[in-house]
Amino acid sequence: MPQTPFSQYYKKNVHSWTTLGEWQLPKEFSDWEEEYSVGIQDVALIDLSFRGHIKIEGSDRVDFLQRLLTIDIKAMNLGDFKTGCWLTGRGCIRFVLDVLVLEKEIWLDTHETNPEEVKQAFEAMHFSEDIKCETNGAVSSIMIVGNKSSEVLKEVFNIEELPKVQGSKKVFFDNEQIVLINEKSISENAYQLWVYEESASKLISKLLKHTKLWMGFKALNAVRVQKKYPLMGQDIKETTQFSDLGFDEWANYNKGCYAGQEVVNRIRNLGHPAKLWTAISSQEEISLDSKMHVDNKEVGWITSSTFLPKEKNYLSLGYLKYDYCRQGQKLQVLSEAKVIEATVIV
Repeated sequence: MPQTPFSQYYKKNVHSWTTLGEWQLPKEFSDWEEEYSVGIQDVALIDLSFRGHIKIEGSDRVDFLQRLLTIDIKAMNLGDFKTGCWLTGRGCIRFVLDVLVLEKEIWLDTHETNPEEVKQAFEAMHFSEDIKCETNGAVSSIMIVGNKSSEVLKEVFNIEELPKVQGSKKVFFDNEQIVLINEKSISENAYQLWVYEESASKLISKLLKHTKLWMGFKALNAVRVQKKYPLMGQDIKETTQFSDLGFDEWANYNKGCYAGQEVVNRIRNLGHPAKLWTAISSQEEISLDSKMHVDNKEVGWITSSTFLPKEKNYLSLGYLKYDYCRQGQKLQVLSEAKVIEATVIV
């Protein structure tokens, strides 16, 4: 099972590993609760180099993506960074893609999806347009998070201003160009660095002078669940309706046609979806896929869960029938033959 290109910088310190798709990734380095705490209060590094990237070139690249994705590509400016979806005709989420607009090309981060799968799907939709689509395994990403992340980045790259939220900036390190992205998906203080692998060694060595802490995926799971950010293959599957996720910022409802738009608009016109991805709190651990009940009636299921060290309770995410998505709604969750009391958090 392959490890990421960056694993050489931390693998001797990994306490336990986990798997995501074909990748072996660090689950914990020592104490995941410390990783979580430092990653919020101070600064920590997260290896995201398992995520794939696709580069789209050609004079028709904007129009091509405009008719496929939920976001308004035409309204994006140079350097903008935004998350959108490619839906099926039934309004289900096929891919979640981070879109970065550069001068002569558009870059896509394919999240947990194999980039080759996304590339093949694009090619199947490509007819006479002037576009060129290719995966680029030489580009890797690393995330830096925490309250001190901005001051560390300013010092490392010798810059006075960081890019705006959902924006990017080309910075240089040892004459090598790096794309610095300000994105708030899992934290209010989170930045991605997209870097070519041959330039990564010196950059990581420099970053490690400011923090020795890498955040493993158990701590990262706690951060993303608290931020209510979904994971492909776990919170989002091939049958997940876009409207059920509740991420209006991942779509522009006033743009022209895109795949699945008719279904999405029909649900919006009805007022609300049948179910909604919702957070619930409990004092006991809840297993994934556990069923939620109200008055002995099944009303939803759990897709993610974590322990929150500071709050000393458990936070879970799951799909719940819309009528029960009320602040303070009491639920009974059947988890491994045990009934756990839980409360909806809106």
